[in-house]
Amino acid sequence: MYENGKPNFVSYNVTVLIESILLYYFFFIILNGKIIKRIVFLLIIIFVIFWLFFFTTLGVNVYYDFCSNIENVSILILISIYLFQQVVSINTPYIYRDPNFWVISAYFIYFSGIFFMYIYIDTLSLKEAANYYSLEYVFIIVRSLLLSTAMIIKPVKDNFNNNFSVRQKNFE
Repeated sequence: MYENGKPNFVSYNVTVLIESILLYYFFFIILNGKIIKRIVFLLIIIFVIFWLFFFTTLGVNVYYDFCSNIENVSILILISIYLFQQVVSINTPYIYRDPNFWVISAYFIYFSGIFFMYIYIDTLSLKEAANYYSLEYVFIIVRSLLLSTAMIIKPVKDNFNNNFSVRQKNFE
């Protein structure tokens, strides 16, 4: 993301915009509940408004760190909601058989790892900040490995839900 030895913030900011919209859409698909889906849709709109505001006011030569921080916090909250829904509903006996779990785990580790770094890095010079990017690369590698795991795993269709509903009817 460097051009002529200088950071190319245009491509980085556009990448953040596209990544955020795709992640919000992913959560829109996998989360249950009308209210939660409306909140995710509202997050998409708020994020795009903030991004466009920074694009028009700051221009293309700066990194929109506030947008990244909004993305980090909101995605971590959505991950928490997803994990809570999985614990409460018990849809599958082995959650690690679900590719969504690996996608969620990948982004949970990635965003948790870089969250405080992105908050702190704004106070550093470009030369000092360059030292912290190697830490981000480690989290990118971990995220990529977990996303690769999600692509390899085939979801197993269990009779767990059917058996659970039969067991539930027997107790009524």
